Amino acid sequence: MIRHIFAAIFFASLCGLAEGRVIFTGKDTISVKSDIPSWVRSIKRSAQEEIANFHNEADGFTECRETLELPNTYLCGTYLQRDMNSLLGRATIFSDGFREYNKGSLVSLQDRRLQSLKDVMTGHDLPGNELFSFYHAARMKCAAGLSAFCLSDAENEFFKQMVIPASRRNKPFVIIAFSVQSTTVPQFTISHEMLHARFLLDAKYHDQVKSFWDTKMSADEHDQIESELKRFGYNNQDKDTMMNEFQAYILQDGADNNRLAQYIDQFRIPLYTHLN
Repeated sequence: MIRHIFAAIFFASLCGLAEGRVIFTGKDTISVKSDIPSWVRSIKRSAQEEIANFHNEADGFTECRETLELPNTYLCGTYLQRDMNSLLGRATIFSDGFREYNKGSLVSLQDRRLQSLKDVMTGHDLPGNELFSFYHAARMKCAAGLSAFCLSDAENEFFKQMVIPASRRNKPFVIIAFSVQSTTVPQFTISHEMLHARFLLDAKYHDQVKSFWDTKMSADEHDQIESELKRFGYNNQDKDTMMNEFQAYILQDGADNNRLAQYIDQFRIPLYTHLN
């Protein structure tokens, strides 16, 4: 199996003023079970070196590796949470929708909701095909003269150095992301996003989750979960989104402290048993 490391330094803002230098070494994978603590230290060390080299207090650093546990899933670790969201925030809104924005919405670089989400989004999971759709939509708007919708330099750099190389296998892939300096423990975010990646890439796992949702849960339980997820901005009209978020929040590491914590005792063991 071909293995990749993509390391990227991004100097990013949502207003498209970023400059970037990209390193591609073409080796190594990452185990999310055993390698994360040392990788987090490495990302922090590398980011601090880049900050010193460029004498810029807002420098960002992102490194992406293919996961051992889920081939064709690329885990990207960014030093700063705000930089991670400068790279992927608009793409995630486009892919998933958020609150008043429906799935497929392209928000401008100056959008107020997007600005506030820079400090809120703790992770991302983006299928390759939806990333391509986002980049195409942004370029079409830009070509039409709507500069507020153009790709930022950081988004464009991420596309060239991460998305394009990942697509060269001609297989479905998912890019997931976390930040070292986050409001959430990195391992908790990574565990959550890996569950999303499995739901998106593993048809058998997807069907097992759907089976549990359809046969082991009542309509009232669906309503409770959907209502809770809607409070946090998820689209409760999209059944796949509801099932995907449900299984990730219930099964992730650190589930006792997340948005569906009150349902852990009720669903965690039954769902785990059903899936295994």
